[in-house]
Amino acid sequence: MTTTFSTLLIVIFVLEVVAAVCGILLKSRTEKYLVNTLEDTIKHYNSNNTEIEVIWDRVQREFYCCGVVNASDWRNHTEGLPMSCCSIPTGARGNFSCTETNAYQVGCLQEFGDFIRSQTSIIEGVGIAMAIIQLLGIVFSCYLAKSIRSDYETV
Repeated sequence: MTTTFSTLLIVIFVLEVVAAVCGILLKSRTEKYLVNTLEDTIKHYNSNNTEIEVIWDRVQREFYCCGVVNASDWRNHTEGLPMSCCSIPTGARGNFSCTETNAYQVGCLQEFGDFIRSQTSIIEGVGIAMAIIQLLGIVFSCYLAKSIRSDYETV
């Protein structure tokens, strides 16, 4: 029974290593997928799809960015820039016009990428810690199986 447990732990650990390697190898594809998805959703910003509008507005406000690469990404898809592309000055009254000159200059792809890169070391550290804990579990379960087997043979 403990040998089966040890074997299953090893299989799970190997599958996790394979998943990590696949994630590293497919990183460039992920960026291309993200670019395509952002460019596709920007086309549907004003098409009665409030989910897309809410998500784009939230991303642009939280990351202080505008468009995929820059504010010019909005030219062909909307009439003017969304208000979330600009930092509205404190105390502004009346009509505020968000234009490319007062919009955030950096695109959301760059800002989101910087955010992910800044979090990578934390994710790697947690992954390594979990791998060490799993390896200890494998070692101790194998030791337990061996000691149960040797005690069984001496009786």
